[in-house]
Amino acid sequence: MLLGPEGSSSVIMSLSLVGKMAITGVYQLIWLYSTELFPTEYRSMAVCQGMFMGYLASISSPYINDLLGELVVWAPSTVFGVSALVAGAVALILPETRDSHLPELSSLRDKPTKESLKGKTGQELSSSV
Repeated sequence: MLLGPEGSSSVIMSLSLVGKMAITGVYQLIWLYSTELFPTEYRSMAVCQGMFMGYLASISSPYINDLLGELVVWAPSTVFGVSALVAGAVALILPETRDSHLPELSSLRDKPTKESLKGKTGQELSSSV
């Protein structure tokens, strides 16, 4: 069944639908995670770049399937599986953000220095930070 079309059609259909359901669920989780991953000022650009890469992958996947599928039957599944495993391994490198303060702005901007805050009252200080 794994290497050819000889398997039962109901088993193939069931596995196909379960796979499609899993892909849809993971896609929604990626949207939720990616919007919380980036600071507010870069969020839209980062999500758009992620969408572009997803669209590029969905455009190229039929070509990978057709070209590699003619050479070796198991090659397209291997390419897609290895790329998913690499993406999962890279995602493990990302820091955990549960119960931590996430900045609204990037840390690349100039933060106020002690010299610029000297002589300001508490109200002025809270409005400048």
